[in-house]
Amino acid sequence: MSTNRTDNSLWQDGKRRRSSRSVSPMPPRCLDDNINTPAFKRTRTSPRFLFDTCDDISGLPPEFRCSGCVHYKDYGTKPRNQCTTDKCKCWKAWTRDEADVPNIKRPHCNKIMGFINHHMQIDSSALKVTETPKPQQQQQDAATRMEIDVTPSPPQPVPQAEVELIEKKIRSNGQEFTFNIPSTHRIVHKDHLKRWYNDSRTLRRVRAKMQSMQYSTCSIFSQGLWSIALTSAPALALSAAQHLFPLLLYAFFYDTGLMRNLELGKHATSFPSDNTLRKYNLLQATRDTMLLGRDLRERKIYIACDKGNKKGVGHFVKVLASLDDDGLVQPKLLDIDASGGTSAECAAAIKASMNKLKDNDDDVTHLLYGQSTDSGGGGTLESLHEHMKVLQLCAPDDVYLTAPCCIHALQIQLKNAVVETFGEGALDRVNAMQMLHSAHRLQESLDLDEWRHVLLKSSLWVSN
Repeated sequence: MSTNRTDNSLWQDGKRRRSSRSVSPMPPRCLDDNINTPAFKRTRTSPRFLFDTCDDISGLPPEFRCSGCVHYKDYGTKPRNQCTTDKCKCWKAWTRDEADVPNIKRPHCNKIMGFINHHMQIDSSALKVTETPKPQQQQQDAATRMEIDVTPSPPQPVPQAEVELIEKKIRSNGQEFTFNIPSTHRIVHKDHLKRWYNDSRTLRRVRAKMQSMQYSTCSIFSQGLWSIALTSAPALALSAAQHLFPLLLYAFFYDTGLMRNLELGKHATSFPSDNTLRKYNLLQATRDTMLLGRDLRERKIYIACDKGNKKGVGHFVKVLASLDDDGLVQPKLLDIDASGGTSAECAAAIKASMNKLKDNDDDVTHLLYGQSTDSGGGGTLESLHEHMKVLQLCAPDDVYLTAPCCIHALQIQLKNAVVETFGEGALDRVNAMQMLHSAHRLQESLDLDEWRHVLLKSSLWVSN
């Protein structure tokens, strides 16, 4: 094709017309499937602008973080740059050399480096911290390269202090050995040294425990001892106990020298609070109930119950009894939860208490094989048995035993004979029983002679 050819479409009025087509800056798409597109170029960034902790990495999954960042996320209360404890320090896996990574940290290092390389497209070599030589080291290297032949001056002898030696004789396995040792040292037996070392570590742990900012323990035995101590003094309020225990321990250990150089504020906070003590009580009660339910699972259980009234609350005491492997009776207090006065309400209260021993409320376990109650009133004898059968708490009737309170029966027998002979005492009655009540009341306010005079007149008056 000739280059002198004039295209009329490109010229207008003697001037070259601008083309209306735009040229795309993107290269043409390759239609050949066999040619791969070039990979994305990784970014090389200066370490000054990189992240300082795992929390600074955008989009990092929580399971990829190091233990220091996880601990700060859960328990950190200060800004990150103000945390000085080692537990909150980031391990910074991206700055570590692969040869220096321990085996326990290698999974964490592989995860976080894979995320930085593939998701953030950052070259890992830009993250390594290169140690710059110190000026003093540079000067030493320069002096070494100069190879200046300088004869060093001989070192000056350092005067040494005279050591006083003493002769020490020891015996081992029937043999005697003599050594000259410095007077500042002492030869001790290995067992004694080990014992002193263990005692020192124990004392250090005790002092550290009494200087902590918060009391905590995972020992079930310790929690049980706290609960036993508190339930032994039920009148002691938990708000008073949290102040009482630090003072008692401080007074007890002061004479031993253990409380020297300790901060009183930290000593007070190293003991459990009233909320912690209440939690230990609930945990111990739960454990005791679970153990009781496990012990009574395959045994014949008998219940002894009685109602009481304390400060206007109708407590319903329930005691379970069974035979152990030796044939001895083992009584166990179930609870003293409140209950109503009728037999139906007492049966419902027993069902609620027995459900504490079961895995599920509807399980047919821990059946009652007998009961012992008072002889009168609500929630006693056959009436209580009939209501408990409806709730499926009792064994079959042919093996179920119902026993009244024998002490109440003896008292009723004695009461009937006394009332038949002397009459029943009351404020409007004039008989021997009321005379005893009146004489007892007068005894509290009169002296002995006056009381005898009044008693003599009362006896003569009753006889007439």
